[in-house]
Amino acid sequence: MKNKTKVLILILIILVTAITIQLFRIINTNSLFKVKQPKVQTTFNYSSSKNKIIDYDKIYILYDKNNTNVNSVFYNLIKVLEQAKIEHIDIDLNESLPKIQKNDLLLITTEQINISKKQFEELTNIGVNIGFLIRTNRRNIQNFIGVKEKTYKYNVKNGIKFTKNIFPKLSDISLDSDVILHSLLNITKDDFASNVDIIAKTAQDNPIIWINKYNKSKILFVNSTLFQDKLNRGLMLQLITYINNNFLPVIFNAKLIHIDDFPAPIKQGKDEIIFKEYGIDNSVFFKNIWLSDVFNLFKKYDFKPTAFIIGQYNLNVNNPSDFYESDINDINYLGRKLLEFDSELGIHGYNHNSLVTDGEMNFEDYGYNPWPSREKMEEALKKLKNLIYSIYGEIPIYSYVPPSNIMGIEGQKAVKNVFPEIKVYAGLYIASKEKGVFLQEFGPNEVVNDVYNLPRISSGYIYDNSQLWNIYNVIAQLGYLYKNFALLLKDVHKSFPFLRPMTTVEFYNSYKANEQLKVYSKQENNKIYLTYQTASFPINHYFKNLKKIKSITGGNYKLLFSNNEYNLYLITSNSTDVIIELEN
Repeated sequence: MKNKTKVLILILIILVTAITIQLFRIINTNSLFKVKQPKVQTTFNYSSSKNKIIDYDKIYILYDKNNTNVNSVFYNLIKVLEQAKIEHIDIDLNESLPKIQKNDLLLITTEQINISKKQFEELTNIGVNIGFLIRTNRRNIQNFIGVKEKTYKYNVKNGIKFTKNIFPKLSDISLDSDVILHSLLNITKDDFASNVDIIAKTAQDNPIIWINKYNKSKILFVNSTLFQDKLNRGLMLQLITYINNNFLPVIFNAKLIHIDDFPAPIKQGKDEIIFKEYGIDNSVFFKNIWLSDVFNLFKKYDFKPTAFIIGQYNLNVNNPSDFYESDINDINYLGRKLLEFDSELGIHGYNHNSLVTDGEMNFEDYGYNPWPSREKMEEALKKLKNLIYSIYGEIPIYSYVPPSNIMGIEGQKAVKNVFPEIKVYAGLYIASKEKGVFLQEFGPNEVVNDVYNLPRISSGYIYDNSQLWNIYNVIAQLGYLYKNFALLLKDVHKSFPFLRPMTTVEFYNSYKANEQLKVYSKQENNKIYLTYQTASFPINHYFKNLKKIKSITGGNYKLLFSNNEYNLYLITSNSTDVIIELEN
């Protein structure tokens, strides 16, 4: 009887097992094991000071609205101050100067200057610091900037090398290429009439940035046109902080990394180099070796990846096809491994054919096909959406990166129509003026409502000075980093350990939280007073000063760098009213 019972139990176990296996074959088991995504924050707690500083220290900008060439310097300065949440007052050449006070700052973005020698003398007598952000051969300013009064000719030079450390790592870079070009005055060291502090030279040793102390003021002179290029905004910001002791730019204090074309179908078969090195095929290599190496780097250097899924590699724009079973398996496996990490899954496309219609890009250069209509784009994107839902469950998709960083107006609309929860389009911050390239500024998208442009700063794995110049300029301006690997990850982690790792949607939340933020500051003796309007805390600032911080009320501080000329701090504010007290 006992044996008969055992046999029945065994048969029952076999039947249950068989039925379970069969059910798993029939049912899409992926839907049973949904994954989690970081969430978009929809509400924020805002606070505003009841003690708004009326007579705050001001920045005045002199510009020429009729000069489009010089206006690029003005435009870049405005963008720097907007991101830094610094209030400014703009003065056209045709307007008279307002009353400028001791702790105010005057920045000049035009070669044509309507300020008289007497006015400059009056400003420097009360200690107003002045920055000339583009070269000018006006004789009435030559003694103020520290050079002999004579006529100087224009030359073209390239490169940059620093003689002063104005920001960590940025000042260590030396470029001798046309990455940076200068139209400059042929001023040499023999032309200086006073003991100026030279900050930077060209690759050919021409002085291009210096500071002259005149009366009670610091006078910054940029003997170059380099600030016509947005590439150099970080340097611009740090030069301003170099001559303005109470300048506290708001920064993102974040670092991001993107993996394009991942998860994606793995190329079948054996790659010659991979097989020679490891003796395995592509699938085994990417799943067992590459994936582990990359994620170990992220963990070691404290990064949170955002990966951008691509469905398949074809150029089908007319009749989007279904996905191969092997490709689905690859995308399933790689995506789930990614989401085990503290990461985010975005989209790169149904295929790698940029979302543009006829005439919007140079198709022959890329071997792409024009999409016949937005409807066909949406048809393909819906197939990608169904694929994602079938594999991972109905997860929200917040971020999109266009293939080859090219995207048209209809493409922007198509992505939003199919993925209504999308919040971020990530194109390029800096790029050549190639037809169709999705070049962006930080901020709201111009075509689609409720989507933000959060451009990528760098791309690829190349560890060279040109790449680092891009990265360190943006860290110097915004406290922010995108996409790099190995040595780049190590370099940034070691040099800027204060940057917070974020996924793209986390960065979006942080950006959105303080989009309407206003900051007011005033210096009185050894104290700097800060007040905030429409603030969501914490708020991070760079602060550069020759004096050291003695104490801070309403926040905390961390010393990032120190030398004989300045101390660089990270200020984190937690209150609507902050007081920074400096040592005597």
